[in-house]
Amino acid sequence: IADDVDVIVPIATPAIQVVQSQTEGKNIPIVFSAASDPVSAKLVDSMEKPGGNITGTSDFLNTDAIMDLIFAQNPEAKKIGLLYSKSEDSSQQPIAAAKKYLADKGVEVVEKTGTTTDEVSQAVDALIAEKVDAIFTPTDNTIQKAELSFYEKLIKAKIPHYGGADSFALNGAFAGYGVDYVQLGKATADMVDEVLRQGKDTATLPVQTFDNGIATVNTETAEKLGYSLDKIKEAFKPFCTKIVEIQTEKEFKS
Repeated sequence: IADDVDVIVPIATPAIQVVQSQTEGKNIPIVFSAASDPVSAKLVDSMEKPGGNITGTSDFLNTDAIMDLIFAQNPEAKKIGLLYSKSEDSSQQPIAAAKKYLADKGVEVVEKTGTTTDEVSQAVDALIAEKVDAIFTPTDNTIQKAELSFYEKLIKAKIPHYGGADSFALNGAFAGYGVDYVQLGKATADMVDEVLRQGKDTATLPVQTFDNGIATVNTETAEKLGYSLDKIKEAFKPFCTKIVEIQTEKEFKS
């Protein structure tokens, strides 16, 4: 704001909320990227007509698709853990969707939350003690950041962790599932162009969503869990547009 920028591009819901608050009453357009649920987070009035000085791209999570992956890998799963942070608005809708999916399937749910790395680690310990067959986390930044601190415990307990983005798998989870973030980034840049160069109004420029079809499998974690990569690919294939292999790293390499 002090630099008198022409547009601000915040990434992920917590950063977007801060920018939206700080630009209130100022004529600075916001083109956000990777907002998981812009309506529930009260970033926009609707996906079709955002309203105000804000629009952008959403990595809205297809929760049923991840649930399908869990049961494709283990059709006999009877108890699923849900791990998320209550402080992240974007986690609420996919967790509700997961509960409905699992209730319809007659599968037991064990729900644990945490807002700090220590709390998340304790939640993971509780899920291990409950002997869940798999764990699901939506596009939750709190859990994703803590993943490196607990993924080895889940491997030792032979519990696969499924996350709502490829960054979970990068940090040690068995699998991540979601949008192609490279394409999402390009689409965000195109929307910046529409606002700045083409003069389009953020209030009426619809929020863009994408086909959630890419599964990212951590091959190191899969091997340690005792899974055959070929069998995993075969099981996942009907539910994905693409399967990507990755190994554990702290950050994506440029």
